[in-house]
Amino acid sequence: MNLEVQAQYRENEGIRPFKDNPLIATLPSVKSNMELTRALSIRPEYKETDRLESKETRLLYCGEILRFYQPCLNSLKVAQRLDSCLRWGYVNRNPLLSKTVENFNAVFDTPNPVSAATYDVSTYGFTVLGISGGGKTATLNAILRMYPQVVCHEKYQETPLYLTQIVWLRVQCAADGSLKGLCYNILREFDTVAGTDYLEKYAKRNSSLDLLQNAIIKLAQG
Repeated sequence: MNLEVQAQYRENEGIRPFKDNPLIATLPSVKSNMELTRALSIRPEYKETDRLESKETRLLYCGEILRFYQPCLNSLKVAQRLDSCLRWGYVNRNPLLSKTVENFNAVFDTPNPVSAATYDVSTYGFTVLGISGGGKTATLNAILRMYPQVVCHEKYQETPLYLTQIVWLRVQCAADGSLKGLCYNILREFDTVAGTDYLEKYAKRNSSLDLLQNAIIKLAQG
């Protein structure tokens, strides 16, 4: 799983809404079901000579079964939906468009709560439901391994572009189930991957839930 990489741009199979968008162009190419199956599969190395090892060594090798992952049809559906969410989520955030820059500046230049009219709400999402131990976490981990977490941009098609793109964050629910605790966890994970100090800045005893949510909206919009 790559934490930070330099941007490498790819064509987007001629999909018109995704054209000339560096945030989309840096994502892995769209994969067929067969390509997805190969990309998601995790098969530990096995050699016939392993069977000739001592009992103790063979028992240790058995531990590799925990690393095995074989995607099923539902795994491919989740991977395709997540990929679609990422690409369409970037369509209205193209950093090369003046409108995007204007919205970004409008959000960060004001200390006031962000108006819903200021940011794009046509985002995409989905829910994965299943019994405990059914493979939800293993599936998401396998899918996220296909994407870099942080992408550093410097230039796109001869246009200077000094931008750090956070492709995904994995955030745990708060231990107490509170919205405020969830906001803290989001800020903490953001600081971990981006090297920032937003948690220290906003997570104070007198910080209201509205203040924390507003800070996260600004980060997500940027």
